[in-house]
Amino acid sequence: MDTLWQDVRYALRQLMKRPVFTFAVVLTLALGIGANTAIFSVVENVLLTPLPYPDADRLVVVWERNFPRQQNQNVVASANYWSWRDRATAFERLVPIGLGGFGGMTLAEGDTPERITAAVVDPDFFDLLHVPFAHGRALRRDEAVPNADAIVLSHGLWQRRFGGDAEIVGRRVVLDGRPRTVVGVTAETFRAPELWSLDGTEVWLPLALGADSRTYSGRSLLVFGALEPGRSLASAQAEMSALAAELAATHEYDRGWGVNIVPLDEQIVGDVRTALLVVFAAVGLVLLLVCVNVANLLVVHLSSRRRELAVRTAMGAHPSRLVRQLVTESFVLAALGCLAGVLVAVQTVDALVALAPADLPGLDRVGIDATALAYAAALAVVTATAVSLMPALGLLGRRTAQDLRYGGTRTTDRGQRVRNVLVTAQVALALVLAVSAGILAKSFTRLRGVEPGFDASGVLAARVNPPRDAYPDDQSRARFYDEVVGRLATVPGIRVAGATVRLPLDGLWIGTSFRLFDRPEPTPEDRPVADIRSVTPGYFRTMDIPLLDGRDFVAGDRAEAPNALVINETMARTFWPDGSPIGQEVSINLGDPRYVGRVVGVVGDVKHQGLDYVPRSMIYLAHSQFTPGSMHFVVRTDGDPTQLAGAVRRVVRDVDPALPVYGITTVGALVDRALAADRFSTTLLGAFALLALTLAAVGIYGVIAYSVARRTAELGIRIALGAARQRILRLVLRQGVLLVAWGTGLGLLGAALVTQPLSG
Repeated sequence: MDTLWQDVRYALRQLMKRPVFTFAVVLTLALGIGANTAIFSVVENVLLTPLPYPDADRLVVVWERNFPRQQNQNVVASANYWSWRDRATAFERLVPIGLGGFGGMTLAEGDTPERITAAVVDPDFFDLLHVPFAHGRALRRDEAVPNADAIVLSHGLWQRRFGGDAEIVGRRVVLDGRPRTVVGVTAETFRAPELWSLDGTEVWLPLALGADSRTYSGRSLLVFGALEPGRSLASAQAEMSALAAELAATHEYDRGWGVNIVPLDEQIVGDVRTALLVVFAAVGLVLLLVCVNVANLLVVHLSSRRRELAVRTAMGAHPSRLVRQLVTESFVLAALGCLAGVLVAVQTVDALVALAPADLPGLDRVGIDATALAYAAALAVVTATAVSLMPALGLLGRRTAQDLRYGGTRTTDRGQRVRNVLVTAQVALALVLAVSAGILAKSFTRLRGVEPGFDASGVLAARVNPPRDAYPDDQSRARFYDEVVGRLATVPGIRVAGATVRLPLDGLWIGTSFRLFDRPEPTPEDRPVADIRSVTPGYFRTMDIPLLDGRDFVAGDRAEAPNALVINETMARTFWPDGSPIGQEVSINLGDPRYVGRVVGVVGDVKHQGLDYVPRSMIYLAHSQFTPGSMHFVVRTDGDPTQLAGAVRRVVRDVDPALPVYGITTVGALVDRALAADRFSTTLLGAFALLALTLAAVGIYGVIAYSVARRTAELGIRIALGAARQRILRLVLRQGVLLVAWGTGLGLLGAALVTQPLSG
């Protein structure tokens, strides 16, 4: 231990004698370790942290799969859920969740109504996730009946709106105009899965599946499951696929449909896993570049100490003793770099959280915790070992007499070759990162250039959800929407107003099959499918969606009038390529009897699912003829749309003081949100590529500068003998050009290997 402490003190003295060298190495290590630690904190909380539920590895989401439409995650028909529950052996339990709470509910508590997140769940949901309770109990099976009034509150809602009332159990609260009884409050530690309407749930209601749910009448359930202990995902998938095939052979409704089982953790993370792993690999390459750069600096530093090491060897120091001293210096540098890297990581994490997409799962947990600190320490140890390896090998076979004779001023071919190899590797790795960043940047630029099909500038959106008790039928809700839209259109500063059931770029695909009357009835599996959206008159003008043929919806398209349909350009081109679709009748599968309407107009395609999605057939319905439960009001202005938020709230309050307005956003923000994930990956990879190129440039400069310094006498003699300055310059630059050429060749080869998977 005394010897180790002596080595540490000696290392500190040596480093203090060379502050510029020490600062350069510590800064380089800090950047590499800090960037890696920051990205690791994101990967840890998003990908590596297990779900906070007992037996989380057995939790799955069970989807229906539509083979003809290549749709792998479709909500489930209630009749199929019952068949799975009755016949499947792969699951310990299956738990359905209804979409009735998808739009949230209005809580009338105090003077200000508030829109809260709600979920309609089977009572087994609480057993599935082993939900802990702070007060009361979970929902019971006997409460899963129509018009049951039992509810469970989240701990956060209980604290925020009820002041942590200890007598909350048994209290009556008003949700969507109906009094309901609180039977329990979840524990503060419970967090609902970050998936669909369950994310941030504040109130749970019982799902009632009556006898009619065993008939085939639509797909509207999200189904969670827990595999039987010891049951593999593959065997469960095989059993469910076989069961789906039996159901398809028995019921026409299931023809062309299958089952897809997805682990819950994979479902929550989604596509972000690949992007994060690419970024993590990139920052790993940066750390490798850091190691190469620091090793190069240490090799140069070792050359400047050759006379010192030769004297110590001549006085009897064993080479292993010198190697140990050098390794100790590397570990001291790595420790200093680790401390500085933690500071860099803290600042970088804050920037990452600000840059990351808002819907990134686990984002609120990202930070420099004990695990991240341990990771940083492990990086420091690995880095110190790696960077000390090459200089340590350089000490072996040292020719003491020669080093004493030349005073440590003579360089060896072997040392120069080592430095050249290191710099070549730097250039190659930096080029791989630069090409990868270029691919993502090109993709992101193309994505930003995609026309979404509407003009987002100057448009504000706000959502309302009239409760069923206050608006019990379609006519009353349609009148409410009409009145609000009419009043909004008269507000100073608003050019035009409208409403839609879903906003563009929301990522949801709400579709169903349809039939065209001008051609034969297709088989069930061959029925065409279209996305369905209800809109008001004025919506297309508000969003600046071009009308290509026919007319827009008008006030006369009411419940008592013939059903009017407006379709998108893709649907018109697909089914009527040689003629106009105006006047054609379409039967839409929206219940029994089927909804039959006549095409009155064609509008341009809109990117509803995302900027990178190919438009599919779309059918717009008049809101008075197919009235949704909730709608988004949209208004267009020539100025700043955010200034209209207060006006929208006032108009809705004037029509219905008890109805809250929520989800207020600009449509431009929706476009930015659609680009957020790609912007996140591209920005990070671009930053790492820039850092890598900088490190490579520094490495090249260091090698050339050192080479020139060691050859000063030689170059002076050449000049004295008449060598032109241009010839000397070419002589010096040739070394750097050759290193860059070799590095570029190797880098292009490496880039070719990553281009194909990264392009995907």
